[in-house]
Formats: sequence, C-alpha cells, structure tokens
Amino acid sequence: MIAAQFPQWSDLPVTPVEIDGWDNRTYRLGDEMTARLPTAAGYVPAIDKEHQWLPRLASSLPVPIPAIVAKGAPGEGYPFPWSIRGWIEGETAAQGRIDDMTQFATSVAEFLLALQRCDATEGPLGGEHSWSIRGLPVAGFPHRLRTSDEPDRPPGDAWGQSPQQSPDAPEHPSITHGDHALIVPVAASPSSSPPKRPGAEEDRPLAL
Repeated sequence: MIAAQFPQWSDLPVTPVEIDGWDNRTYRLGDEMTARLPTAAGYVPAIDKEHQWLPRLASSLPVPIPAIVAKGAPGEGYPFPWSIRGWIEGETAAQGRIDDMTQFATSVAEFLLALQRCDATEGPLGGEHSWSIRGLPVAGFPHRLRTSDEPDRPPGDAWGQSPQQSPDAPEHPSITHGDHALIVPVAASPSSSPPKRPGAEEDRPLAL
C-alpha cells in the first residue's frame, strides 16, 4: 500500500513496533513515521476524527503528540482507511522506569487538565467513534450498568437515556482522553460522594 499510494516513501523500511496496541496495528515507516492500520471496522471512525483533531490540539498540550502526515485508503486486500503519523521517540511508562511516581502522576494530571482546557468547539460528542460510551454521562450507557441487588433489571427511566440516543450539546463542553484509567474512591456511606471539581455538574466531556 505504501508503494501504491505513497511512492515517495516506497524505499523506506516497514517494521512492526515493539509494543503494539489493540485498536491498530502500527508499523515503523523509516525512522520518522508510523503507519497505523485499524484492526476492525469499529476502530475506523477514529481515523478521520484524529486526522482533524490532533493538529488542533497539539499546540495546547504540554507534551508532543503524533503529527498527521497522510491518510491512506483501502487497498491490496486491506479493507479500511489508515493513517501515517510522525514517530515520537520514547519508552513505555513501565513502573520500573519511573523514579518519582508522584511527579509522574502530576504530569499525567497536568496533561489531562490541559486537554480539558482545549477549545472544544464543534468537537465530537461521545458516539460510534468512542464505542458509544466514552464521553457520555453514566446515564448514557445503562446496558452496561446493573446494581448488585437488581442484576436483571432492564433499562428504564431510572437508568437514563439509551447509548444510541445522542445527548444534547453540552453547555460547557470539554475534551476527555478515552484511554486513561481513573480510580474513584468508594464513598464511606451512601450519603457521601467523592468531591467534584468546580463546575463538574454542568460539564459533559467530548470524546477523543
């Protein structure tokens, strides 16, 4: 596909990355680029979304993110669109490579807060591109929620809207990262709850 669609790079070596992801198969393309191929149809909507949004977000974030280089088309028996990105040299954030976990956690938090401060105008609300759950309020995916005392209760008014329903446009939209893990402490009693950041009850995240 490189030779057919991007002949200017046809002489560059193509090698699998050492640590691959789930949504895409990623290959090094020479020393400065990567080719990312979605592994299934469900991951394809992210191609156009990232092609549009990565350049818009890059200047507002405290760390570099991959530059958009080109977008490929299906071909040579491969059925999906795919992308070429800039390569960023680095290492996996394994625990043994992190000297100061507190500083590391602070850096991750600073990145997520910077992402939330980005201009979210016309951003993508949670939907097909985010598996119909990321970026939606909890009430938006009742089919994944069951209480311990009512495991078989079907979705109804108490569960909120169906994930297939598009939520109203948020009054104060923000952008969230779909792949970070957030651990929320369990409240000590039913009447208590974890603290919220100011304005959290009005905000609804967009999903990237």
